[in-house]
Amino acid sequence: MGEGQVRSQNKANADFEEYMREKRRRSLVGIYILGLTASPAFFFLDYYVIGGHFWLLVTIRALVTAVCILFLVIYKKRLSKLMWLVDIFGALPILIVSALIAIVVYYSGGSESPYRVGFLMMTLISGIYVYCSQIEGFILTIGIASLYTIPSLLAPGTLDLKEFITYSAVLYALSIMIYHALRSRHHLERETFTANRQIEEQNVQLQQLDKAKNRFFSNITHEFRTPLVALSSTIQMIADQGLKDPEEQKRLLLSGKESIDDMLDNVNDLLLKTRSEKGMVEMKWAELDFPAFVERALKPFETVAKKRGDELVFKNYSDRNSPQPPLSLRGGEGRDDVFYADRAKLKKVINNLVGNAIKFTENGTIEITVDKDESHYILSVRDTGQGIPEEDLPTIFDPFTQAGNNLLREAQGTGLGLAIVKDFVEKHG
Repeated sequence: MGEGQVRSQNKANADFEEYMREKRRRSLVGIYILGLTASPAFFFLDYYVIGGHFWLLVTIRALVTAVCILFLVIYKKRLSKLMWLVDIFGALPILIVSALIAIVVYYSGGSESPYRVGFLMMTLISGIYVYCSQIEGFILTIGIASLYTIPSLLAPGTLDLKEFITYSAVLYALSIMIYHALRSRHHLERETFTANRQIEEQNVQLQQLDKAKNRFFSNITHEFRTPLVALSSTIQMIADQGLKDPEEQKRLLLSGKESIDDMLDNVNDLLLKTRSEKGMVEMKWAELDFPAFVERALKPFETVAKKRGDELVFKNYSDRNSPQPPLSLRGGEGRDDVFYADRAKLKKVINNLVGNAIKFTENGTIEITVDKDESHYILSVRDTGQGIPEEDLPTIFDPFTQAGNNLLREAQGTGLGLAIVKDFVEKHG
């Protein structure tokens, strides 16, 4: 697994843990509200059942009420600095209420006390309703079961062994069942969260693709409209003037040809990308001198660069530390000291990279360098233009994508240039 995948997986795990933490908080809030609304009714019950210990029970219920109110305020007010109290001690009211039931059981018949049903209720609430982890749920339910067994064993009077063993077994078995239920729910929640996350990511990707296609159609319409308008104007001028002046005739025809060439370039980019995606692009390998090939490919750009006030600089570092020719990029075809490439596709790569650099640089410098390591040539194109926003860097090689939507209209294109570059570079290894 690559470093990027590890970071993505870690983020997904952290997001899931935060998702489950929030679900646990919300479920505990429901418990607190239930406890606050039901608590007053139990004051009367405590008084009539074990009136001799009424104020002890009142004190414990007041403590539960205070803790519930505190946690509710922290959650509802979103007091982030105190939220750890809810995360760590959120289940405390459940334990306090269970301890309260244990006291009542101790004073009202021990193992035979009718209040033992309260332990079943607290076990089910803590294990099923609260979105705790399987370990926390297991400890909580085991603790509640123990709060039945301990006072039952210590309570005054005769121990009903049959009742005690039966009820203890039910509570402990329920704890184990709840542990496995929580484990299954945790896995189900993770699968649901992952599926929803993938759907959200796919929706975002679809929205981005839709925006990219809209930008593409907008740009391609502009890219075709501009040369078509120029071509239409040229044809109209030829029709009006009758081509009597040879120099004017030549100028107009060259202008028309430039417009047609611009449209052909756009059409060729579309066809190239489509054929490449379908695996229909064949590589025509030929031996060549890579640095010399790059230098020759830059010649046509010198005039264009000068018109924009740019300086085109070529630097060849590939032979500074190695008198030997570079290694083959084709793995065993021909001699090991020969470079093979598809000339047309390699020229397209250079044209797109350098063309982009010139397009977005004015009165600056475009530096093209050739270097190499043990097995690859390294072609770098740097310019002093407006650059690419950092947030756009991950998508610059995606088709129909252009960085910086606020760029001048004259600098826009089909958004396929860098996507074609990526395809052709990968095909060269």
